Amino acid sequence: MDKKIMNTDPTQLRDIADSKKKSIQFYIVALNEKYNILDCINSIKATGTNNITVLDGGSIDGTQEIVRNAGCNIIELPNTSISYRRGYGINQAALDYICFIDADQRLYLGVEYQNALMAYFNSDMTLAGLQLKLTASDKCEGYWAAGFSKRLELITGTEGKRAVIGTPCVFRSDIVKLIGYEKNLTGPSDDTLFCSKVIQLGYKLIAVSEGANEIVRASFKGTIRKAFWYGKGDAEYMRFDKSNRGRHLYHVLIRGPIIYPAIILMEKPYLVVFFVIFGFARAMGLAIGSVLKKDLTKTFS
Repeated sequence: MDKKIMNTDPTQLRDIADSKKKSIQFYIVALNEKYNILDCINSIKATGTNNITVLDGGSIDGTQEIVRNAGCNIIELPNTSISYRRGYGINQAALDYICFIDADQRLYLGVEYQNALMAYFNSDMTLAGLQLKLTASDKCEGYWAAGFSKRLELITGTEGKRAVIGTPCVFRSDIVKLIGYEKNLTGPSDDTLFCSKVIQLGYKLIAVSEGANEIVRASFKGTIRKAFWYGKGDAEYMRFDKSNRGRHLYHVLIRGPIIYPAIILMEKPYLVVFFVIFGFARAMGLAIGSVLKKDLTKTFS
């Protein structure tokens, strides 16, 4: 990490920015999302903004045409990882705040949304980013989708200080630009690596009650595949950030396959099978990814 950044006091850094500006640049990270992208765009427009850019990984299903017809900007970055696209978007951002959202997620708080988010940042100049509460939409159907829905609740359902936040999330642009995303990552560990740098610099990350919906569709095969992909990302993360290996191993090997199922056993026993399978598939992805050190699955958007 840049020594100049490490020695920068958070309060001094915030003095550089104009605190009166409250503009958010919304980035949708997408790949072949023709069935989701328009509803996502419209949910963002409902907040009263047109500052929407789609970071497209090379869609061939008509996603790009839908985005252009909706009047939004699109940056085409074919055959690139999620981390690369986010890093590219950060470098291009000219507004004061950046919101990353996935195509299958929907904001639902209307025109007061941005003011509600700005209130958190304005009250704490050391706040670098916030995680929005994420719940499954009413379209969630089937056992495996119900498992993912409960997983969203465990991850984003409580407010307060966090070590890691993910989409949908909002960051201060000046801080994000200084730290940056690691463009060489191929898996889903970009948020984890970035957030660890944020914490090391003395900034805060929080989860808030304001939120969004996610369209959850899942199958047994898709659950295994996604959990394995997360595990591969875990292995990649630990190669980049050796200082947090112990904490991350605890998260993947203990919390995921053991603690989460124990919690679920008390709340929704019928979902225990989902959490056990997801946890052990992720652990297997971590183990194999640590040995082979290469991408083992296709990148999800």
